[in-house]
Amino acid sequence: MNDNIKLWDAVSETDPEYVKQMTHGAKLTAIDATYQKREATALWGPYGDKWGLTELDWSYVEENGAVIGLVLKCFFTYPGGQFAIASDIKFIPGQDCFKKLQSSVLSKALSYLGFNADVFLGRFDDHPYVEPGSEGIQRSKFEGIITAMETAETIERLETFHAAALKRGLNKYYAGRVNETVERRRKELSDEEAQEVF
Repeated sequence: MNDNIKLWDAVSETDPEYVKQMTHGAKLTAIDATYQKREATALWGPYGDKWGLTELDWSYVEENGAVIGLVLKCFFTYPGGQFAIASDIKFIPGQDCFKKLQSSVLSKALSYLGFNADVFLGRFDDHPYVEPGSEGIQRSKFEGIITAMETAETIERLETFHAAALKRGLNKYYAGRVNETVERRRKELSDEEAQEVF
């Protein structure tokens, strides 16, 4: 395994139970912030010990004498390093803006390391696949296709499986992983055929 992507691969898959479609504003998929903290805690220990936001610098955005926004600049520290990160939010008194902005910045920082990458890569973009039970159906289809592709002994057989996979109704995330597998297996089989010639 490539050590550079080891952490990413370890934290990139999200439990569908903690993903939901936002019902207002832009069509976005939201990840439960407490779930993210739990996953990071399982990996590195309690928040604030070896990982977390540090050197928090809060500031307000004002317009015509009124506060309209809240900005947070800070550093995210974890056992592998540290990096600067910042974000802002519309300021609404009494709406827990400081807490919401801190959670947003933390989520963004974790995403830089690969946490919940499947969400950002589109795994949950198709609304039906975030409804209860449907993720299992998608995963089952995907696993069956991948098993067939991994056991294909010729490029022609691989292409047959690939054509069948395109008709299975996979969402964007799983379809992308199928395409990655096809490209890898195509190269492997091509290399094997070349070795047999020589």
